[in-house]
This record gives sequence, C-alpha cells and structure tokens, in this order.
Amino acid sequence: MPPQGRSAIHVRTTCQKRLVAHLDRTKRYPENGNHRSVELIAAFTLYPFGHVLAASVMQRSGAGELDDRR
Repeated sequence: MPPQGRSAIHVRTTCQKRLVAHLDRTKRYPENGNHRSVELIAAFTLYPFGHVLAASVMQRSGAGELDDRR
C-alpha cells in the first residue's frame, strides 16, 4: 500500500476512535433510569479535521424516549 494510503487509513481510524470516545462521554439516558440496550444508526458529516458539520439519525431505535432526545 502506498504511504499516502496508510496515512489516510490512520487519519480515518483516529477520527473514528475520537468520535466514539466523544459519544461515550456525552451520551445521556432518560431520567427514568431505563438503561436497556438499543441500537440506532447515525450519520455524521465532518470537516476535514474532525469537527461535526451535521448529524442525523438514519435508523431510529424504536425506543421513543431515546429517539426523541436532542
């Protein structure tokens, strides 16, 4: 693999790790304390250096109390 290809993969992996770490630090649960396991799909548009330009939910979790949070 060319050096620039490895560099791009490293940057992408680093951005993904930073995004997941940020989401883990800032996630909130409903006040009713229901910490059940749910899954949703989110899409993020990032500036080249990782700042979030836009975020949207592509597939809702089905748990209204979580899907409706902002």
